[in-house]
Amino acid sequence: MPWIKRLLIIAVSLVALGAVVLVAVVLLVDPNDYKGKISQIAKEETGRELKLEGDLKLAVFPSVAIEVRKASLGNPPGFGAEPFVAIGEARLVMRLWPLLRKHFEVKRVELSGLRIHLITDKSGKGNWENMGGEEQPKATAETQSSSATATISSIEISDSQVVMEDRRDGSTRRLEDLNVKTGQIGSGKPVPVKLGFNLDSGEGSKTTRIAFDSPGVGVDFDEETLDVPEFTLGFGELDLSGSVRGKKIVSARELAGALKLKETSLRGTLESLTGTPLKTRDPKAFTRVGFESKFALDAKKFELTSFKGRLDDTVLGGSVAMGLGEESAIVFDLRADQLNIDRYRGPEEKLAPGQKAPPVELPLETLKKLNARGQLKIGRAEFSGMTLDDVTLNLTAADGNVRLGPTQAKLYGGSYRGTVSIDARGREAKVTLEQHLQNIDFAKLFAAAYDSKRFSGRGVANLAVTGHGRTSADIKRTLDGTMDFDVKDGALEGRDLWFELRRARALIKREAAPEGGDTGRTKFDVLQGTGKFADGTLTTDDLAMQTQFLKVNGKGTVALPTSAVDLHISTKIYQVPPSGAGSEMSDLKTAADIPVRVTGTVTDYKIRPDLEAAVKGEVKEKLKEKAREKLRELLGG
Repeated sequence: MPWIKRLLIIAVSLVALGAVVLVAVVLLVDPNDYKGKISQIAKEETGRELKLEGDLKLAVFPSVAIEVRKASLGNPPGFGAEPFVAIGEARLVMRLWPLLRKHFEVKRVELSGLRIHLITDKSGKGNWENMGGEEQPKATAETQSSSATATISSIEISDSQVVMEDRRDGSTRRLEDLNVKTGQIGSGKPVPVKLGFNLDSGEGSKTTRIAFDSPGVGVDFDEETLDVPEFTLGFGELDLSGSVRGKKIVSARELAGALKLKETSLRGTLESLTGTPLKTRDPKAFTRVGFESKFALDAKKFELTSFKGRLDDTVLGGSVAMGLGEESAIVFDLRADQLNIDRYRGPEEKLAPGQKAPPVELPLETLKKLNARGQLKIGRAEFSGMTLDDVTLNLTAADGNVRLGPTQAKLYGGSYRGTVSIDARGREAKVTLEQHLQNIDFAKLFAAAYDSKRFSGRGVANLAVTGHGRTSADIKRTLDGTMDFDVKDGALEGRDLWFELRRARALIKREAAPEGGDTGRTKFDVLQGTGKFADGTLTTDDLAMQTQFLKVNGKGTVALPTSAVDLHISTKIYQVPPSGAGSEMSDLKTAADIPVRVTGTVTDYKIRPDLEAAVKGEVKEKLKEKAREKLRELLGG
């Protein structure tokens, strides 16, 4: 078949001719001769100065390869002389034959030593703006069908850097040791992507390693869609994975998908973010953190739903949403099986004997900015040494008004409900407390909350007070309000009031010390009273207590800023043992009320009975009676 032979001859001749032409181009054309023209075109198109300091290299067979060394693109006026973009080395390799069909098939794009410096000036303008002139109208379908097409088999960026400088607040963020590698782009299929860099806040700051890897990232900018069925993201010690799908990714930024954080220690990451060492009472706090959740993100909010997480020994579940932009409210509905809040508080300060802890400064500026609402339920919570069960905590905060409550919980055999309200809108805070304890075991409460074993019993207590100031000391000093309590079957530990009365009687009558000894506690059947707070001092006029042998009524004050106690008590003996220890008190059963003084502090008080005054009163009555009898004798009846 001679025509086949002729076709082969023609084809070989064309190939040979093309090879000769390409060799001639490489041998006769020096791309460095066109540096000036290239820089001029760049200036016309971008308004920036393009510098080509290194040699340009061109190869055309078997692939078209363009190589550029030491190139930079300048900044617009007002942003400084430092380049906007600088390249150490760039290489573009394209297949030759697809060019004849108007198809740019790029085998690879290689960039090394890329430096990008993004600057936002004090007016908020960026040095990357207005680079390409006015936006060109989109091509029609007919134009697109006849225009050239392009695919890129891979992009590799190595040893690169991106600096983000904000001159409004003087902050800097740097992406150092930036490396990027992609699969084929432009084929319509998802693109494999690997990316890694070190993030810091400027020279000398601590760095955080960030790495992203996905077997396929699908992006359609015309349809504004994103599809990433699988990805992993490393952020310092954090190992995130998940999936994400998006629509309107440019115009409305609507994303949704799933996230999973592998259990890890969060202490190092928190220290990196805050720039300070993390100090907690438990050094193992934040060492076991992980979660999995669905998420949704748009221009107005970021939301986690079907959330399941772990914080050390705590298992969490529920939902959290955070507003973006002007509406930055946090909305939450969370549940926890247990939570030891004390683990995450700052270390306790060791105080010298007699030294008081410094007052706590109220975070007024934080409270003014807080915008949150939600509910937290905890199966068992530990706070300030106390243990609470079945806790329901509600929070509402906006415009400087913070309301923590109504809160309810089971507490030491009884129940608690209360509300804490803080008005932080002014120069100082106004704090309102409404607290109610029902059927509480006060021995366990005082031991846990105050490390005190001086009081026991079971009963109720109610408190409604308001204070104002900038510190905890200010609040105590300005408290106004009311309280009441009713406790049964309890004891005041440390002093035995019945024994103190017996001992005082023995001293007055010069008798031997009473039998039975000091039990060190005053047991009571009932202890009740009401009181009013004024400027941090509680005043009561109706304190009442009944023991096995005594009825007690009293009044006095308790100063909260100093914990000072000053109570004046009137004690009446209404019953004595028929025999044995205490039976000797029968001669005082009909005596006047016995004054008792209670002084000291709430945790270290003293009881001093004034039995002599009672005895003197009794003797005086007997002398009066004898005087009357003598007078009747003298007057003959």
